[in-house]
Amino acid sequence: MRRTLRREPKQTTPSGGPLFWAHVVCCVLAFYGVDVGAASDPPKVQPFQFPSRPQLGKRLRITCSVTQGDSPLSFAWLKDDVELTASSSDGVDDHHPVSLDSGPESSVLVLKRLGVDDIGNYTCVVSNAAGTDKFQAFLRFPVPPFWKREPEPVQAVRGERAVLSCEAGGYPEPQVTWKRRHADGAERAVVKSDRVRVTENGSLQLDPVLVSDRGWYTCQAHNGVPPDVQRQVALKVRAPPTVNVNAKVVTVRRGETATLVCNVTGDQPITVTWTRNGKSDPLVEMAGREVYQVPSEEWVASTLVLKEVDGMAAASYTCTAANEHGADQAVFAVNVLCKTALHFITLNVTRYVVRHWKLTGVDKVLFEHTVPGAFHSALLMNLRPGSQYKAFVVAENSVGQSPQSNSVIFNTAEEAPEASPTDVDCEPVNASSIELLWKSPPEEQWNGAAKGFYVGLKQADHGTPYVYEMVPFESATDDVLRRVFTRMAPATVYSFVVRAFNSAGSGPATRELRCTTLSGGKYPPPAPTLYLVKTEESMVTLSWKIPKTHNATVLQYVLETRRDYTDEVSLQHFPSTTNVATVSNLESSVKYSFRLAAHNRYGRGAFSNPITESTRLKSLYVIALCELSQLILACFLPLSPVRLVTNRLLSGNLQQPESPFYMRSYFFIVIIACVTLVTLSAVISWACVKRAIIAQAVNPAPVAEKTPTPTKSSERAADSKVSHRSTAFYKTRRGRPRP
Repeated sequence: MRRTLRREPKQTTPSGGPLFWAHVVCCVLAFYGVDVGAASDPPKVQPFQFPSRPQLGKRLRITCSVTQGDSPLSFAWLKDDVELTASSSDGVDDHHPVSLDSGPESSVLVLKRLGVDDIGNYTCVVSNAAGTDKFQAFLRFPVPPFWKREPEPVQAVRGERAVLSCEAGGYPEPQVTWKRRHADGAERAVVKSDRVRVTENGSLQLDPVLVSDRGWYTCQAHNGVPPDVQRQVALKVRAPPTVNVNAKVVTVRRGETATLVCNVTGDQPITVTWTRNGKSDPLVEMAGREVYQVPSEEWVASTLVLKEVDGMAAASYTCTAANEHGADQAVFAVNVLCKTALHFITLNVTRYVVRHWKLTGVDKVLFEHTVPGAFHSALLMNLRPGSQYKAFVVAENSVGQSPQSNSVIFNTAEEAPEASPTDVDCEPVNASSIELLWKSPPEEQWNGAAKGFYVGLKQADHGTPYVYEMVPFESATDDVLRRVFTRMAPATVYSFVVRAFNSAGSGPATRELRCTTLSGGKYPPPAPTLYLVKTEESMVTLSWKIPKTHNATVLQYVLETRRDYTDEVSLQHFPSTTNVATVSNLESSVKYSFRLAAHNRYGRGAFSNPITESTRLKSLYVIALCELSQLILACFLPLSPVRLVTNRLLSGNLQQPESPFYMRSYFFIVIIACVTLVTLSAVISWACVKRAIIAQAVNPAPVAEKTPTPTKSSERAADSKVSHRSTAFYKTRRGRPRP
C-alpha cells in the first residue's frame, strides 16, 4: 500500500539530508517504471518429492509452487545443476522429451517417457524482486541392464592388442564380468593379469593377444534388477608365420653334411621356400641337395640338407615362410672349412671355459667360468679359504670345444674360523673343579687346518677379562672335547667361552656359559676308577676302586650303560659295600660303554672315564642244533606253532644288526632247515616209488588180447578160471609175510 505524506508548513527537507536523497532515488526509480511505493515479499518454495516407485517408460509430472512471495515470480528447473529449457522437447532429445509449464504461482515439469538418463537431482528455483528460493529432490528408479555398446566378434593379429567391447547401462550401475568357454565346454571366469584386464567401461583388453586366446567369450552385465543381459562373441586370432631357428651360422668341414632346420609356426596353410645368396629363385632339389618338410596343425618344419659340401656350398641361405596373414624369414650362413696343403683354416676362439672344483671337504661341485676369447686370464671368485682346488681350461669357437688343457692344483690362503664351537656344556666335579665339554665347528667352517681352541675362564659378574688356556686340537679322542679346570673357589659362579683358532687367527667366541662349583668342605666323592673283569655273550663284569684320599662315606654307586651308536642309556644302582657289578641281558656282539659315579649325602660325584667293550658272539652252531628240532617239528604242525617258532628264532639275541646277515644264527637255521626238508622229501619220495614198484611186481597188469566173441559156455569156463586164479592169489598173499 502506498502511503502519502501530508505537506505541512513546518516540515522542510534540507538540501543534502537523508530525506533529500531518498526523494531523489524514488524519482529515478519512478522514471524507469519501478513501483517504489510497494513493499516486496521474497518467495518460499513448497517442498515436493518424486513418486517412490516411478515406472520406466511412463510419464512423470512434478509441480513446483510457492507458499509466499509477491508477484511477479520467475520459475526455473535444473537437472544436476544444468538448467532445463523448453527446447528439450522439440526434437533435441527424442528418447526422453521434457516439457515445462509455468504459471503465475507454480511451474510443472513433465518427463514424458522415463529413462535411465532422467535419473538425477532436480532443482526448482523461484525468484522475484525481493529474493530467490529453491528446493532440490532426487529422482531415481531401478533400471535393468541394457547395452550401450553391444559386444561384437573381433579379429586380431597375433602380438597386437585385441579389445572385446562390452559397455552396459542401468541403475544401479551394472557390474560387467567376462567368461571364456574352454575345451571341455565349461565356461570359467577370465583370469586377469598384466596382459589381460577389464577396462573401466567393461571392455576386455588382451595386449598382446596370443593364438591360445582365440575362442568364445561371454560378457554379462548384472546390477540386481532383472533381467541381466549377456552376449557371447568370438575372438579370432590371425597368426602370421614366425620362423624359429636354433643356429643361424653353420660351420662344417669339407665333405661333411650341413643341415639347416627352419621351424615355422602360424596359421595353415604355410608355404616355405629356400633361396641362396638373396636371389628370388627358390632352390630346387638336385644331387647333394634335398629339402624336407614335415607339416602339422600348428607348425611346419622345413629342412635343407647339403651333402658332401665343398667350397661352393659356402653361402647364405634364406628360409621364407608365408601364409595369408603375412611372411617371415631367417637367413643362415654356411661356412666350409677347407684343408689346404699346410693346415686347416681355423676360426678364432670365441670364448674360454675355466672349470674348477674343490679337492678338500665335502662340497666337491664343478664350477664353470667363461672368459671372452680376447682375454687369456680369469679371476675365480667365491672360493673357500684354506682349501685346495683343481682347474683346467677349454677353448671354444663356432665349430666346438677343444680338448681340455693340463690341470693345475692350487691352494687358497687361510682365514680365521668363521664359526664358534657347538654343544658347549659344563659339569661341576667337586668344590674346586669344573669339567667343560664342547664340540668342534664343522670342517667347512675352519677355513684352514685346525690348530686348537682357546678356552676363556673368569668369575661371573666380575669386570676382569677372561683368562685363556690353549687346548690342542689333537687332544680330542672323539667328537666331544673335555677340559677340567681345578683350583677354583667353592660355591662360586664361573663363566666360560670357547674359540677355535688356526694359523690365520681365532674365530668367534661361543655364548657365555655359567657353572657353579660345589660347596667347599662337604662335596660329593671323586670319580672312581673302573676296571673290566670279564666279557661274555650277554653279560659284562666290572670292578672299581674309590680313591683313598676321599674320607666321605659312599652311600651307593650308579653305573651308566650306553649302547654304541644309539641313545639307549640305562642306570643301575649298587650298594656301597660292593665293588663288583655284573651287567646282564646284553646283546651279543654289540659294543657298549660303561661309566661309574659314587653318591654320598652331598650328591653325586663325577663319572669315571668310560670303558668301551663288545660282548662276545654267540656260538651259532649250538643255537642251530637247539632250534633245528623245533623248526622241523613246526613244519608238520598247524600254522600257529610255525609262527611261534619263527618269531622265537627272529627275536632276541639272534638278530644282531651290528654283524653281517650271513654271520647271524637265523641265517644258518633257515639253511639247515631247508636242507633237512629237501632231504626228508627225497627220502619220502624214494620210499613211495619203491613201494609202487613192489606192488606192480606182485600184481602185474593184464595184457589185452583180441579174442572172438565169447559164447555162453566159454563165458562160464572163463568165470571158473578167474575164480580159481583169485583163490590161488589170495592163498599166496596169506602165506606171504607183510612187508
